Amino acid sequence: MQAVFLTDFDGTVSQDVLLTIFKRFAAPQWEEAMESYKNGQIGSRKLYETVIPTIRVTQQEWHRFLYYHCFVDPGFAKLRDLCRQTATPLAIVSDGLDLYIRRMLKNADMEDVPVYSNRAAFDGDRINIAFPPLPEECPCGACANCKRAVCWQYRQDYPTRTLIYAGDGLSDIKVLEDVDTIYAKGTLAEYCQEQGIAYTRFENFNDIVSDMERILT
Repeated sequence: MQAVFLTDFDGTVSQDVLLTIFKRFAAPQWEEAMESYKNGQIGSRKLYETVIPTIRVTQQEWHRFLYYHCFVDPGFAKLRDLCRQTATPLAIVSDGLDLYIRRMLKNADMEDVPVYSNRAAFDGDRINIAFPPLPEECPCGACANCKRAVCWQYRQDYPTRTLIYAGDGLSDIKVLEDVDTIYAKGTLAEYCQEQGIAYTRFENFNDIVSDMERILT
């Protein structure tokens, strides 16, 4: 089988890094905003607009925190290597921030993996965030980074390949109708189970690699 592999980051390739960052560096109101997000009252764009301006952290503190507290699933490197060997495009599709994703990939010697996410940069001890343009075809407009748009682009670029997606959370639910094969855990797995959507449950990327070796080789 020829395939494309797209994956979420927070809670999938790593622990929920954004939540860890909010707990450590954001003002207390982040909890109320996060609850509103989980309840569907606001989208991720509004969540970021509310919480990111309250974060106070220097770049040095940020790098140190990520190095000691936030890690890439060791099995993800195995998937990267398998995708290289089989010429399978691999990319991270996240509604999080490139500011921590790329740093964590660098710490894990995996800077070559493409990342589609929201963009962020330091301004002293503050963080400025920029959202990718929302496509006109986006039906909800609530997400900061439209994962469906990335799926659509890969579908256009590789029309004959099987589109595989791995995820765990609320933002991953929106891509289900755009992909062919789903690896799920957490909230995404619960949703697939409730809706009768076919998926393969995983706990870490070692589980996925074992399955992908059978599919791709």
